[in-house]
Amino acid sequence: MEATAFEALDQSIYKFFMPRDDAHIGGTFSFTPGDEVALEADAANGTYGAMLEKFDLIMRLGGMPTEVVGVTKREGVLVTKQTLGALLSEGADTARVQPAALIPLPSRFFRAHRDHPRLYFVDEVPWRVADLHSKNLVRAADGELRAIDLLAAPMPVELVAKEPLLGDWLERVRVDPTAGVLRAVDDDEL
Repeated sequence: MEATAFEALDQSIYKFFMPRDDAHIGGTFSFTPGDEVALEADAANGTYGAMLEKFDLIMRLGGMPTEVVGVTKREGVLVTKQTLGALLSEGADTARVQPAALIPLPSRFFRAHRDHPRLYFVDEVPWRVADLHSKNLVRAADGELRAIDLLAAPMPVELVAKEPLLGDWLERVRVDPTAGVLRAVDDDEL
């Protein structure tokens, strides 16, 4: 469990993220070259910085506003506050209701070890985003579905550079989110 949540009387949710014994907190991805795909992305222990980046990403995706209330001095517990939203039904299929800005990841490039792996660009940098399942999306007071949690990390430039097909696709999909895995070729060039 990443955090303990508490519902306050003001319709806010306070989350308490406890650091692990090794001082890691939250989660992120670690990337390695794959044998059958370009990159393997496995869940890994996070850091305080990665947590702040995650909250920023949630906001960029139109997720539930997240305020960092503080960090306890002695224990290092990170405390956040979010607006209360209505939970989705347990196990609800969220594949078709992912935030619109997220781009599906081709299985040719990535092994999916998490729910709903997607791509998002943060200031031109490609990020792998996942875990937007029924427990991490809520219905806000305005009726919109909003993310309250996710797993994400920037893709390592040095590993992407070793995969020309992946690098080419990332450049094209950054400009056109509907770009195919392979570059379009005019029939006259075949």
